[in-house]
Amino acid sequence: MIKRKSRYDVIEELSKHPDWKIADLGSGSKGACPHANIFLDKNDHSDYFKDKDFRLHDLNQLPLPFEDKELDLSICLIRLHL
Repeated sequence: MIKRKSRYDVIEELSKHPDWKIADLGSGSKGACPHANIFLDKNDHSDYFKDKDFRLHDLNQLPLPFEDKELDLSICLIRLHL
């Protein structure tokens, strides 16, 4: 059975794997995952990620800009803005 995990549980688990290559999909200007080293968004937020790999891409368009087996994990945390 799959157990439900909170965002904080996932982030804590990721801290145990500093060598993983993690992509934050739809990162916005803040980034949802502090352990990600690749950030992807349709809006150019590269100024916020100067020491990271920021890729400009609309997530509704395929293919995504990654090579096969480039990532260990991708994460997408959806936030509802009203």
